[in-house]
Amino acid sequence: MEETLAQRAVQWPFCFGDRPGWADLHLVPQISAARRLEYDLSRYPLLLSRTTLRSARPFPPISTRRPT
Repeated sequence: MEETLAQRAVQWPFCFGDRPGWADLHLVPQISAARRLEYDLSRYPLLLSRTTLRSARPFPPISTRRPT
């Protein structure tokens, strides 16, 4: 995924756009697990920047309304 983020023409605030998607939802827990297991993440600066961004800019609220 690091390579994919490095190759894209537009640097969005989230992995693949200006809104969070599946990649963003799964990235944070994976990075957290890697940190907990003391895995060296220095080879993944773009992935780390996405999780740092999450701390500074939380995910937009998710609607709790049910479809009618």
